[in-house]
This record gives sequence, structure tokens and C-alpha cells, in this order.
Amino acid sequence: MKHYLAALAFAWAVQATDAVALEPKELEQALRALLQEKPEIVIDAIQTFQDRLEAEQAKTSQAALTDAMNQLAKMDLPSVGATDPNAPTIYEFFDYRCGYCKKAVGHAAELTKDGVARFVFLDWPILSPQSRAAAKISLAAYRVEGSNYLELHQNLLDNRGDYSDSNIDELLEDSGYDVAVVRARLQKDDAEIEQILQTIDGIALNMGVRGTPAFIVTPKTGLASLVPGYVDVGQLRNAIPN
Repeated sequence: MKHYLAALAFAWAVQATDAVALEPKELEQALRALLQEKPEIVIDAIQTFQDRLEAEQAKTSQAALTDAMNQLAKMDLPSVGATDPNAPTIYEFFDYRCGYCKKAVGHAAELTKDGVARFVFLDWPILSPQSRAAAKISLAAYRVEGSNYLELHQNLLDNRGDYSDSNIDELLEDSGYDVAVVRARLQKDDAEIEQILQTIDGIALNMGVRGTPAFIVTPKTGLASLVPGYVDVGQLRNAIPN
């Protein structure tokens, strides 16, 4: 920014003095005189710089979103609602130990109850090792029986205790799963599930997501948008045109 202002002021100073070459002292005097006469130059330069910076940031953010959509489209992730891959879609980055994620527990069911939109769950266990244990078991359970996933997901979020193995097993049973089958599936698919979690982590970091929850909203047509932090279900619904 400082160099941008200096370059701009130098150009004005050269024009103002009709000088071919200026000594350092003469340049400083010319700059001072110019800024005293036209202080709005600084304001205009700052605004121009901010506009350029915002445009560059928007371009970078949209590129990261496009890259995220390309990666997510190739992944087998838990979802509810519409089965059409081109349907309006909401992706949620969440951690089972996140208080605001627990507050948003009903968003998926509410936003997909009419079958028009799709809601995709992005496990991003960043708060503790127990978060990761819960995320891995939920992904293993999804691979065993996807139709019970939403109930398990809601039970894991509604849990107010810890996520010890015994508590997780109890939640699995309450959600209609055979604990032994899910545990065996986790052992079998552990490397693949780890890769899914690492990919989601990379996507979140590349997009500049700073915490959970965070949502990506993709309308049926148009550009995707990132919604950071908790928002109520009405705000998410309004983010999807039509």
C-alpha cells in the first residue's frame, strides 16, 4: 500500500513540476506540496487499493469454492434429501463436540423435508480426539446402513456426555445399528475414512474456514457461497434461490 501511494504521488509530482529528474530532496518537497494541495489523492488511492484487494480476495475465494465443489462431487458422503446431484445443496462442516453444531442439529431435516434440496454432511473433527472417534464411527455406520445415518447423526449431536467408546456404542444401538458390524466396518475401512477426513480438512483450510459450523450453499444455477458460523435455518433457506 505504501509503495502504491508513493508511486502515485511520484507520478503526480513529476507532472506537477514538469521535471525530467528530481533529486531526493526535491522529490520530497514536491510530494509534500502535492499532498497538501490535493489530500484527496490519498483517500482515492486507499479506496482504489481496497477495491482491488477485495476483488482479488473474491476471485481467490470463488476459485477455492470451485475447487471444493470438484473434490466433493467425487466423494461418497452422507447426505439426506434430494437424490438429484444437480439439486440445490447445502454442505455443513461440523464437529460433534461443537456447541453451535448441536444447536443446528435440526437444519438438515428441516431444509430437506420437501425433497427439493440436498444436505451433505462434512465431518471436520477439529476440537478433540473424541470428535475424531465420533466422526469415524458415523462414517463407518453410514457405509453399513445409510438410511439410519441421520438418526445416528442427530443422536451424536444431542449427546451431552463424552464420546467414549461405550457411549458411542450405546448411541449406535439407539440408532438401530449393530455395534459389532459397525466396528468391524470401521476397522476394515479405516484408511479410506481417514482419507475422507483429511480431504475435508484440506478443503476447509483452503477455503479459509476457521471453525464449525460452516456451510457451503450451492443453488441449482449460479455460484456457490460460503456461510461461516452458525445461522438459523431460515437464513440458509433464503440463501437458496427459489
